[in-house]
Amino acid sequence: MSSRLIIAAALMLAALPAKAEWQPNLKLGSMELHPFYEGKASYDDNIYRVSPDKQDGTRSGCTVVVGATNANTCSGGKRGSWFMTDDLGIKVMLPIGEMHKISAGYDAKFTHYDRQAAANKAIHQAADFEYLFKGSVLSARAWDNYVKTQDPPFNPNSTGRATGNITTGGELVNREHRWSNAAGLYLEYALGDKFFFGADASDARQKYRSPALAAILDNSVQTYGFKTGYKILPKTRIFGALHRSMTHYSAGRKGVNHKDWLADFGAEGEFTAKLKGRVQTGFSFRHYDVDGTAVPSTVTTNWTAAVGLNYKPFSRTTIDLSATRGLSEATGVRFSITNTVALSAAQEIGKLTAKVNGSVTIDKYSDSQTTPSTNNPATLLPSGMTASRRDDSYAAGLGFNYKFTKWLSASADYTHMRRHSIFTWEYNYKANVTSFGLKAAF
Repeated sequence: MSSRLIIAAALMLAALPAKAEWQPNLKLGSMELHPFYEGKASYDDNIYRVSPDKQDGTRSGCTVVVGATNANTCSGGKRGSWFMTDDLGIKVMLPIGEMHKISAGYDAKFTHYDRQAAANKAIHQAADFEYLFKGSVLSARAWDNYVKTQDPPFNPNSTGRATGNITTGGELVNREHRWSNAAGLYLEYALGDKFFFGADASDARQKYRSPALAAILDNSVQTYGFKTGYKILPKTRIFGALHRSMTHYSAGRKGVNHKDWLADFGAEGEFTAKLKGRVQTGFSFRHYDVDGTAVPSTVTTNWTAAVGLNYKPFSRTTIDLSATRGLSEATGVRFSITNTVALSAAQEIGKLTAKVNGSVTIDKYSDSQTTPSTNNPATLLPSGMTASRRDDSYAAGLGFNYKFTKWLSASADYTHMRRHSIFTWEYNYKANVTSFGLKAAF
């Protein structure tokens, strides 16, 4: 059944009188089943996230030779496209007595583009499992998250192919297949009514199908440590945590394997009747392996922070604030320091929910990079100059969600994104995405 038929059937069910509204209650014994489907039509005016074409016809991913007459045959540059997303999944919840709870889920998302459909179509799959135990003094959580996906579309600028008077980055864009899996365990023991002590360990792995990308991007991260604290209010506690982390890349990439010490301090829980979340700060001490690669320093220490707050000033108004600062893995250099602040607000008006959101991200890269040696009038730095790259990314949007019934809703969203880099023209872009969707969740 096509997504259009599914949407039409859902709308017909939603149009039934209120007294005839179907109330789903899917159970197998004590096991709850929560299937869902969402169909969404979107238009993205810059699907490859590249800079606009220049006045002389040069496109990101294509170099047009002066005098060329077939510039429109280039496959790179800024392109817009409609795309359809079909998202189908199920969530399963199984309580076992009063102390045990198991939940699992599966999600499959199919994306179909109108522009260069054969190259841009993608399938994303995700599966998760969680076990919770809650005793009088001991609690535990075990979890596993698996993702098999394809990276967003991009133009392979690194390889050129001459076609007449134009050098392109390839006839079609590519999506790179990869999978990742993260699993972990957390145990917490209550030391009386106020103190607690917890220990945790996790393992995360990422693999690419492409041998060339696997050699530089495949990695594994193992982390273990402890967390302890004191309850200052019935639902609020302060804590301190110390973790050891080890990151290892494939043998094809040198100078990026590292070991970290991570220290954090903060508070979490319900701070007031209307405010809850977590506030923490700390630092990371990272030591890179010495393997003959020339780097400025094998040791870096950085301040880290994470804030996640939920505020409900009124019963139908919600405001969320998040802020993070930390180290992110990066290609071309060892790491980047990423600073992000995001704010969103939602207001319920009857069956309608209106929301607005915005975010700012600043990425500062660790090591210097060199601009292309060719003369490019759009390059912000002189040709061949070496400098540290910094990217400033901005996003703002608004959306509406309308509930026809308890299980069926429609949505409309708009998001504007842009990035400004001090490095080169190729890193800057602007994009606008508009979406319309219908979701059935039971």
